Amino acid sequence: MVVLDEAKEKLSQLEVIWVDQGYSGKNFANAVKQVCGEQVRVEVIARTANTVEQLPKR
Repeated sequence: MVVLDEAKEKLSQLEVIWVDQGYSGKNFANAVKQVCGEQVRVEVIARTANTVEQLPKR
């Protein structure tokens, strides 16, 4: 939450935060709302693949 707290002034127009399944839960969502405001909703994005794939080197 430190990252969100440091950018609090810039986040006043934020509407949605997409997170992976590691950040699901009411405690996380409540903390985001405390920092960013009640208008923000947290959406958990489910992984579609069950495997890990190696990305090509850039």
